[in-house]
Amino acid sequence: MIHITRPITVATFFLIYSTLAFGYTISPKADIHEAITRAAKICFDQSDENSKPTSCENELYTASDVDMTWIHDSSISFLDFSAWYRRARGYSAKYPDLEEAVRWPDDPTRQIGLRGIAKFSVNMLTTCNQFLNDNPNGRNDINDGLLCNSHNGDMQFLHSQASSIGEPPEDTYKKISDWGMFLYKVASRHLSDQELDQEYCSYFSGDDLFSKALLPNSTAIPCENVKDPKWKLTTLFTLKCPNPLSSTGCYEEIGPSRFDKARINATGALLHLIQDSYSQSHVERGSCEVKNNRVTAKVECLPITRFTTYRGQVKHSDADRTPIFGEECNSTGISPTLASAIMLWNIDQKRPLDEFKSDFERIFGTEQYIAESVSTSSLGQCFGG
Repeated sequence: MIHITRPITVATFFLIYSTLAFGYTISPKADIHEAITRAAKICFDQSDENSKPTSCENELYTASDVDMTWIHDSSISFLDFSAWYRRARGYSAKYPDLEEAVRWPDDPTRQIGLRGIAKFSVNMLTTCNQFLNDNPNGRNDINDGLLCNSHNGDMQFLHSQASSIGEPPEDTYKKISDWGMFLYKVASRHLSDQELDQEYCSYFSGDDLFSKALLPNSTAIPCENVKDPKWKLTTLFTLKCPNPLSSTGCYEEIGPSRFDKARINATGALLHLIQDSYSQSHVERGSCEVKNNRVTAKVECLPITRFTTYRGQVKHSDADRTPIFGEECNSTGISPTLASAIMLWNIDQKRPLDEFKSDFERIFGTEQYIAESVSTSSLGQCFGG
């Protein structure tokens, strides 16, 4: 279980969460992640098992007539007690589709819903910032909650961002690439059900930057907790906080369904990671422009030149509007849509890890390129005030 202990008052219930934006926003008015993922799913569906996608017809697809199912849930029946448990705990009886899964990094404990929009907004506006202010090191770690930590704490690499101003690009890249590899292993079944059931804190017990970012500064959630069992790898992807006014009672998925739910959400998280790397408020590719006091929303399919960090940025949400795509996206560059389609194909075909790494480096660059050509992290060209 995961706890964010500050309660949400009824007076704040009607805050509109669409004013918040972290990468391509998940507001109903600007469903960029969903539109890119729909186009990528179409591109994937048009490929065959022997041919990796090389181009996509659309960069964005806004209509809702695409079958976004990724793993078909054949386990749910009247006698499926894990499904009944999911319903009792506020879970949908159905597996998430890719549209829901690609939102996972923006809402990892599933707080957004008809009842949870206000809670999500208040947590982002007040609770997460308060955690930073209260921490003498100015850090959020996983004990402050997945929501806070992934948006403005040590886990900003979930959104292809640095954790702080001045973070060396090699460190940011290392965390991003290790996260991407972990997601691919989960999504593509390179990690079996048994391996997904191992203890979270044992799996991430290494001394590397990535593992350290996924563990708390002190032994508590998710490693040691008197009230709740220790996390497993599946816990990370199946937490839900159904109470619309509090984040103190959260539940994880149980039963055999947890494995495929984890795989679907890992698939969405990998697509999200890639797509955020094309958002100019997250990663600099090319140059940004300001017109009429707003940053132009655009995608440039060029090599990365800098990772940004969220805390302290202004005009972050300007980059989250429907973007224009640079000419190079259709010629020499690889677009976020094509990159997403390639990853769907790799996952579906359970391609070797070395092949995934090669494709990942086509999108983000190699470790050597990052070390030699990418600048130290900052707020970004157009987002520093």
